[in-house]
Amino acid sequence: MAQVTSLLLRLSSVRQQIACLDWGGGNGLYCRLMRDQGYNFFNHDKYAEPFYCAGFTADRANTESYDVVTSFEVFEHLAEPRQELGAILALKPKLWIFSTQLYEKQERDWSYFGPSQGRHVFFYSERALHDFAAERGYTFVRGRHLHMFVDNAENPYLRSRHAARAVRNLLHGHRLPSLAAMVNFLLVQRHAYLRWQSDSELMKSSVRPDIALRGGP
Repeated sequence: MAQVTSLLLRLSSVRQQIACLDWGGGNGLYCRLMRDQGYNFFNHDKYAEPFYCAGFTADRANTESYDVVTSFEVFEHLAEPRQELGAILALKPKLWIFSTQLYEKQERDWSYFGPSQGRHVFFYSERALHDFAAERGYTFVRGRHLHMFVDNAENPYLRSRHAARAVRNLLHGHRLPSLAAMVNFLLVQRHAYLRWQSDSELMKSSVRPDIALRGGP
């Protein structure tokens, strides 16, 4: 997810100092990887301890809105999706990148149902996500298992038709864009230790990490 998101944000012309939030981010590993890529990510999860990104959580971000929100393996766990997804939209994201497998009248043996685990409680069709987005002024961009909501109003991102086409190909998991995502990630990751070191020094000095919103890690 970090590989793909890194290239998606680059294609979308998201600057590295822009505030981003991983909603439902668990232990914060993805948030840490994205900060290592140079993006100004914070983590939110009310059920997990974010020990990989300690200090870089939503309650420390000093902002109530995020241009970019990500949420992976979250949608299918929501018992009240209209209410809970609406709460995420209250963060006013311009780009919302999320994962879920779409319901297309699969039979009972569809592995995503997972009744023995009992964790997946809600499923979404393409039409449902399209209507949900349209009602709130967003466009639903379908991928294979990774999708996006794009804000229609005064959105500074994804303005190029070529970039939009590249993003769609990447979301659909086409081989060449996926290879490009891996290469992009590895090239940027060469300097990850510097960003981790910067964050570490920031925490050690007891300076609140919301300073990152003003200048990046």
